[in-house]
Amino acid sequence: ASWAFAAANTPILLQYVGTGITTGFACQLGAVMHTATLPGVTAHHTYEDDLIVEPHVMQRGFMKVPDGSGLGVELDEDAVIRYRDTPAVEWPRHFSVVSLPGGVEHYYRNLQQTENLMKLGVDESFAAGALLHEREDDGSEEFDRTWRRLQEQDRPIWNA
Repeated sequence: ASWAFAAANTPILLQYVGTGITTGFACQLGAVMHTATLPGVTAHHTYEDDLIVEPHVMQRGFMKVPDGSGLGVELDEDAVIRYRDTPAVEWPRHFSVVSLPGGVEHYYRNLQQTENLMKLGVDESFAAGALLHEREDDGSEEFDRTWRRLQEQDRPIWNA
């Protein structure tokens, strides 16, 4: 892809959100993509643990490209073991709702289904006035009926 951006004389930014491992990948990629000149984003500092032994070095707004083997970073095996044994979070029953102007609501099983189907063009992802929120179980029959229906099908429910 680098050659296409270079041919178009188009600067790009790299945005790969993840841990220090992801940041190592983004640094390596940015080092070989000559047009990756805009500030990059990895948000690795927002994680509880970056899963690498040595932190990435930032100096005057630039990050040193890791020079170890592979991605240049050493995996923190103890952190991996610690997080491997973390119990799964039990989320309350909920579903995602896309609210469109005019009172139209589209119900999705979860946020992942919403994103996946929007990428396929099933729903409007950038309609003016569209809002996304999560509806949690309120104990009502209506919630239960909608939630059960969403679990049984692979498409959203469109409610006008």
